[in-house]
Amino acid sequence: CRTLSQGYPAYTPGHAGGGGAGDCRGERASQPPKATRLTKRLMKMAQRTELKDFLEICACFQGMSHNEPEHLDAVNRMLEAMARK
Repeated sequence: CRTLSQGYPAYTPGHAGGGGAGDCRGERASQPPKATRLTKRLMKMAQRTELKDFLEICACFQGMSHNEPEHLDAVNRMLEAMARK
């Protein structure tokens, strides 16, 4: 979940008001553990890594995440939802 203090909009998907700490709990809990670990690692690295190096690491982590079964399931659910509309 992103907050204004982190430089992100307070909007939380699925919530009209969005932005409160309670609104983020379900969003975080629904993320796959590996993706969560990679995201936390990136957040820590962002503070001490040069931008060029950081972006290369982000690309690597993104590729790793795209090869996970959870990603394929999420893409399939999205495509099914789009087909129903």
